[in-house]
Amino acid sequence: MLWLIVIFPVVLLIYLLTAPIYFEVNSVIGMLRIRFHHLVLATVLMGDGLLIVQVNILWWKKQVDILNTLFQKKGEKEAQPIEKKIRQNKSHTFPFKKMVAMLKSFKVNQCTVALDTGDVSVNATLFPMFHWLSRKVEKTIAINFYHKNEVVLEIENNIARIIWAFITH
Repeated sequence: MLWLIVIFPVVLLIYLLTAPIYFEVNSVIGMLRIRFHHLVLATVLMGDGLLIVQVNILWWKKQVDILNTLFQKKGEKEAQPIEKKIRQNKSHTFPFKKMVAMLKSFKVNQCTVALDTGDVSVNATLFPMFHWLSRKVEKTIAINFYHKNEVVLEIENNIARIIWAFITH
C-alpha cells in the first residue's frame, strides 16, 4: 500500500508535466481553443453576434454566451462605479534569451495562412516573399486574390519543455 502512495503521485506528476498542451486558432469557423491533453478544454466560438465560451474539465461541462450574459446584466441593474486599486509598478525584467528559448520550445503542428490585402498590386508584390517564406518554414503561407483571409494554426507544447527551456537559458 505504501508503494501506491509513493508511486501514484510520481506518475501523476510525470503525466502532468509531459501531457501535451494545444493552442488552436481557426478563423474559418471562428474558433479559439486551448486544450490540456484530455483533461481540460476551453473553446471560444465567435460569429454572427455570438461569443460562446465552452469549458470542459474532465466530465464537467459549461457553456456561456458571453454577449447575451453581458447585455442581460446591463439591463437588470444600473452601472456602479468600479473602484480601482493602485498597484505599485515593480519592474521585473524577463531575460530576452529565456523568452526566445521558451518560444522555441513550442512545436507548430499545423499552420495555414491565406491573406488578401484587397489591393491587387500589393498582393502581387508580396506574392514572391510569401512563396519564399512558405518554402522556408514548410507551412502553407500564401497570398491569394480571392478576398479571403484565413488562419488555421495548431501549436503544441508541454510544461516540461517550457520549464527545461527556462532553466537551461
